[in-house]
Amino acid sequence: MECIFISDVAVGLLLGLCLLLLRPWLLPLAQRQLPWLLLASLAGVAAAALQSPPLAAIGIVSLTLLLGSRIPVNRARRRPWLTGFVALAGCLLLGLLSASLPLLITSSLLILSGQGILYGLLGLWLSHGLWWLISLTDDHNRGSTPRKEHNDY
Repeated sequence: MECIFISDVAVGLLLGLCLLLLRPWLLPLAQRQLPWLLLASLAGVAAAALQSPPLAAIGIVSLTLLLGSRIPVNRARRRPWLTGFVALAGCLLLGLLSASLPLLITSSLLILSGQGILYGLLGLWLSHGLWWLISLTDDHNRGSTPRKEHNDY
């Protein structure tokens, strides 16, 4: 089992903060398909050349984010707490499944294959599944009468 160092957590927080600050400039780029395809391709080539599972994971997630974004679903803005909770719950479930694979399976090839599938499911979850599940909470999808709109975003 790998050790997690406080320096890793601090660098992750710093990178997350930098991405948040760069969001206004990165958002138009992230909404296009070519950058995701390039990222998936470069990560796949680098993963094959370097035999790196983390690079393969980046390639798989990027590719499935791209594929999932092409599936038609309403991705309109929702309540932030609901979107965050549902996204986090799905990611935690997939993360727990990925972490438990080495405890359940002894073959390293099966572990890597299973984790690759779970990374693909993570990309599909974030790009499509999350929005599909949240769309089920809309009043028109449940067959009830529409309520008066109020702004609680």
